[in-house]
Amino acid sequence: MYEITNKSLKINYMPDNPIEEILQNGRTILTTFAGTVPLMREFAQDWALVDRKSTEVTNILLNKLIPLFKRYEPRIRINSLRVELKEGEETTGDFYIILEVEVIV
Repeated sequence: MYEITNKSLKINYMPDNPIEEILQNGRTILTTFAGTVPLMREFAQDWALVDRKSTEVTNILLNKLIPLFKRYEPRIRINSLRVELKEGEETTGDFYIILEVEVIV
């Protein structure tokens, strides 16, 4: 079981192993917003989630992330999802997405 999050995206252009590369692909999905990838407008996160309450976001995210991962990184299976508010950002609705995942190689 692994954890991936949108807290930071450190890109490793030479991953040490296939699992590291797969997890990096999952982080890319979490940190990319829809409409920012040319010719793939449906790829990644919805901008509308940014200002919503974290309690509303969890169910919306699960409904959106499961199909995204099935399509763009099917080697990752989502086991659980947590949403945490950014430190000191309680009133703005900014949050981190933390996924517990399995990697299928």
